[in-house]
Amino acid sequence: MGMIKGKLGVAGGLLACFLLVTGCVRQPPIVPLEVEAGANNDTALAVDLLTIHTPELANAILNGGSGAWFNNRMMFMTKYRDDLLVNHYQVPPGFITGQPLEWARFDDGDEIYLLVGNFVAGERLLKVEPFKLEKITVTTDDFQLTFN
Repeated sequence: MGMIKGKLGVAGGLLACFLLVTGCVRQPPIVPLEVEAGANNDTALAVDLLTIHTPELANAILNGGSGAWFNNRMMFMTKYRDDLLVNHYQVPPGFITGQPLEWARFDDGDEIYLLVGNFVAGERLLKVEPFKLEKITVTTDDFQLTFN
């Protein structure tokens, strides 16, 4: 009985390795960013990709009101450093072509993703599923999402 159990353990280990190698574990999502012509001619646009580990933190940011993220970014990053990963991008004026944006990942894969832009008209904050996104387009005062 012990021999069969041992073989099943090895087989299970091999299956787990196979699943890891063949891509069953998702890689960090990468989505191209494009800017509509004339949408970003005057000022640079700050874009933050947030990867959040807890629904409570995601809700605190989502329900924080106008400017909640950019006004309190350092506080969130300090207070929740174990539950929050941030990739920051700066889109220069006149930029049009697609730059790949990459969300960070937690080791356990339990994540909530937010997309934040600091537009002239105010902060735009969206909860997204980046694995379903084909591209993100910047318009004059918002993001336009294209899905797979």
